[in-house]
Amino acid sequence: MTIDHAADVRTVAGPSSKSAARRQRLLDLDIGQRRDALNAHLRQRLRIWLLADDATLDAFDPRRLLDPLGKDWAFLAHMLQQDFGLRLYPNELHEMDSIEALASYLSAELVASVPAPSAPTAPAVSTEGAWVWEAPGALPVDRVTGTAFVLSTPRSGSTLLRVMLEGHSNLFAPPELWLLPFATLRDRQQQLRATGYEYLGLGLQQAVGALWEIDETAAAATVQAWVEDGRTVADTLRQLVARADRRWLIDKTPGYSSRIEWLQQAERVCDDARYVFLVRHPFPVIESFVRMRFHRMIGSSLGVRSDDPFLLAALVWERWNRNVVSFFESIPADRRLQVRYEDLVSEPADTMRAVAEFLGVPFESSMTSPYATNRMTFKGTKHLITTGDPNFARRDRLDPRLSSWDHIHLPEHIRRVVRDLAAQFGYQVPS
Repeated sequence: MTIDHAADVRTVAGPSSKSAARRQRLLDLDIGQRRDALNAHLRQRLRIWLLADDATLDAFDPRRLLDPLGKDWAFLAHMLQQDFGLRLYPNELHEMDSIEALASYLSAELVASVPAPSAPTAPAVSTEGAWVWEAPGALPVDRVTGTAFVLSTPRSGSTLLRVMLEGHSNLFAPPELWLLPFATLRDRQQQLRATGYEYLGLGLQQAVGALWEIDETAAAATVQAWVEDGRTVADTLRQLVARADRRWLIDKTPGYSSRIEWLQQAERVCDDARYVFLVRHPFPVIESFVRMRFHRMIGSSLGVRSDDPFLLAALVWERWNRNVVSFFESIPADRRLQVRYEDLVSEPADTMRAVAEFLGVPFESSMTSPYATNRMTFKGTKHLITTGDPNFARRDRLDPRLSSWDHIHLPEHIRRVVRDLAAQFGYQVPS
């Protein structure tokens, strides 16, 4: 599917024909009719799913689907994706206290679901994020050894790289751990709950489940016990490293790149850490960021703010990557490696051989078969929430075509944001 706006933005993916037709019928209605139709649709679907009567639906609070993030949330997310081609994130339900409130929100979001870039007079951008996290105070007495970090922006292929690394017998690479911004797991839980981003805690739960070979209920109970014990982030990393009993515990959390203070925290907590910096051409990152509605998932919470999702995506790509570039200036050359996504999908063996050499482990061919086994990717349960690429489980092979970008056209004011840093990475951005 090709969507061609007046500003000449083209994407190569979109909702299915059925969901697109259903969505168009809603868009043909006025705002009040669309809201009423969505309300009726949600009530009908939830009535069947929850076996609920009208009185129950009248009092229903959609936020109850978030605790825990399980089959009920998966049903709602999958239903919206299937019926209307709209991807919803858990934080978007943070203030939705009724089905009517959710229907009203979705009514507006359907209109904005395939946005075009604003004119160059886009709203001013602020670096004051709504997600206020105080830097951790006390440093650990003993720094953690055996850790490596994959640093990137969102939509740069970090989930793919993580899964390829997890295919190595001497590496343990779970989904996003989201640990560095905090001093303790209690701090982490309180902040994630307060901001509606509690699902970002799932990566640690998955890591515990995989290492201790326990189900998700037991893993959640284990993490909660650590929270209540006041476990520090340093001690959590140390225990994961010890349990993994491998050369490296690899933390792939793109959000760390949003603040250079969080990147620097890795050096404060970890000793002799390694860093793999994954870069990708800005055009497919921006296109995917907007198409996947990451502007709704991130919002203004991680350091940049704009009402134009394309500008927000461009700023995230530029500022987060620049943070890593600045951070790398303080890291010895033997502890940092830059990898291009385009090489990862086009020349996976050569690229992963270089990564393995950097980490001091022998290359294993399983690293180039990321879809062969379930490596904490929710394979087989494709509609459950995950803290990585939502589309990963829908693919079955490496696709070199994903390295292309010349089918995507962005207006000059968006290109201008990314041009200088893109050239530094060896990428061409059209004038």
